[in-house]
Amino acid sequence: MSDSISDVDYLIRECDTIAENALYNAQSHYALADTKENQGFWLIVIPAAVAGICSLLVALALPPWLGAFGALGGTVATVAGILGVDRQPTAHRNAGSQWTALRHEARSLSQVMFRELPHQQFVAEVRRICDRYNALCQALPATDRESFETARKRIKRGSHEPDFKQGTN
Repeated sequence: MSDSISDVDYLIRECDTIAENALYNAQSHYALADTKENQGFWLIVIPAAVAGICSLLVALALPPWLGAFGALGGTVATVAGILGVDRQPTAHRNAGSQWTALRHEARSLSQVMFRELPHQQFVAEVRRICDRYNALCQALPATDRESFETARKRIKRGSHEPDFKQGTN
């Protein structure tokens, strides 16, 4: 281990940058998952319910034109299901979890582990999490500007700061 902490400051800053970027990416994915979940409700659950109710009403000898609403509702729910509207929230929650794991890894490396590692090993660990960050950027689904802004507002409110850092017991 190096005697001077200052010779690793640039590596610690890189870890902190990765941790912060991962926080924003994770929260953007979680915000987008919430939006996609809401979309799924309106594009799958509601139309399917309308289709079922209208079909039941037609079966009970109510006006046959209600069947058109049933058919339309069934079509909307089917198309939304084929397009994977119901799978998108899960994909974004999984992405958020991967970004969160990277964030915690970068945070622990910059706040605790660097003290225990020889300089060259610390360099290798920072390089590894940089590579992992880049791989996640390429592999995970993209988010949108609105989700990023929602995430930014949540983060700025301080809801991601641990209680011990805020001085509460």
